[in-house]
Amino acid sequence: MLQRPRATGDGHAGRNGMRGAMGRAGRGLARLLRRLAGTEEVLARLDRMRDAAAEARRDTAALAGQLVRHVDARTGVLHAEALAHIDARTGALHAEALAHIDARTGALHAEALAHVDARTGALHAEALAHVDARTGALHAEALGLAEARHAHLIGTVAALRTWLSEALTAGQSRLPGHLATERALLLDGIHRQLSHVDGHLSAHLSKQVALLRGGEGAGEAPVGDLALAQHRLLALGRLLEPAAVPGLGKRRVGREADGGYVMLDDLDRAAFALSLGVGDDVSWDLAVAEGGTVVHAFDHTIDAPPATHPNIRFHRLRIAPDAGEDRHSLDSALALGGGDEGEGLVKMDIEGDEWAVLDAVPPGGLNRVAQLAIELHGFEEVEDTAWFERAERVLRRLDAEFRVVHVHANNHGLLRARAGVAFPELLEVTFASRRLYAFEPSREVFPTPLDAPNRPDLPDISLGAFRF
Repeated sequence: MLQRPRATGDGHAGRNGMRGAMGRAGRGLARLLRRLAGTEEVLARLDRMRDAAAEARRDTAALAGQLVRHVDARTGVLHAEALAHIDARTGALHAEALAHIDARTGALHAEALAHVDARTGALHAEALAHVDARTGALHAEALGLAEARHAHLIGTVAALRTWLSEALTAGQSRLPGHLATERALLLDGIHRQLSHVDGHLSAHLSKQVALLRGGEGAGEAPVGDLALAQHRLLALGRLLEPAAVPGLGKRRVGREADGGYVMLDDLDRAAFALSLGVGDDVSWDLAVAEGGTVVHAFDHTIDAPPATHPNIRFHRLRIAPDAGEDRHSLDSALALGGGDEGEGLVKMDIEGDEWAVLDAVPPGGLNRVAQLAIELHGFEEVEDTAWFERAERVLRRLDAEFRVVHVHANNHGLLRARAGVAFPELLEVTFASRRLYAFEPSREVFPTPLDAPNRPDLPDISLGAFRF
């Protein structure tokens, strides 16, 4: 039990000290209470902050979810766009690669084809050259052998004729008249037989030459057609067998190519000349004109001749079967160019029209023609009956007034072997008047040294003796 202190001075002081201490304690407590009140507020604030943090966490989680979803969506879009871009770019690159591959493949294919074509062409050319060389060698060998045999036969025939003639002439003075007649008949028979042998060898030679040159072979048509073709070719060939004029040589008139013709060296006889068909060459016309003969040249296909001469008269008119305002017949051309007197020369190259023109000449219409140089076309048509009948008719009429003195195959055409008979498609023929010249059998082999190939880039065509 506490005792109450005494009221003394010391006590009063103690009480005052107590009250001071209690005042301080009260103030401290008040401060503490205030602090505690502040702490509750802080705690409340902390609670509120905790709640706000939780809400913020929730919001952050929601935002994170939204962001993830947005990122996923955006990533998907970007992925799709990237895939589409990659696909498009890959497709473009694939297309470019395919185009490049196709282009390169095409170029390589074209290069390969070009190389193959070039190599094939080279091999083909080499093969052709080899075949041509081999064929040419075989042809030259066969032709040389055949011509040597033919020349030997001609020499034998000539020697036999000479011997017979001398033997019979030596005994002629001792023969009665009827025996002399028999001698002449005998000589004529021997001559025909020898000519037949000569012609047979020449035909055989011509056939072999044609076959060596690659002409048509026999056996491609029925036997009847071949027999008919053979008959017709032989009939025309016999009308074109060449003869010689004793004591009179030949010369080439015109250039050493197409346009020049071999004729009897008797141009001085000509009082006039006709050139029927000019084209791009007047070498024949100039050669005759330079000898002093007036030449009338006719050609409806050109405006003027390629060269002129004071003795050349050009007529831009066609040569046709009948005369008219734009054309001349052979008869009217002879009347225009020939005047009234003398014999003349005629050169005709009218590209196949010669058959119709000559067929239309009236009887005796060629009496004033000393020599006729003509290019005959179309012998490959011999199986055409209309063509053959007209050709035979024309050649028989010419044969009645002329003899063939020269033949030359134009190598612009082929030498065809048909039914065992070799015959050129184009034949240059020189006729001489029976009225003006005498004739004897020809011993020539054609082409002669006076001839020249119409196409200089090709060899001339060998005809042998051209007997059928």
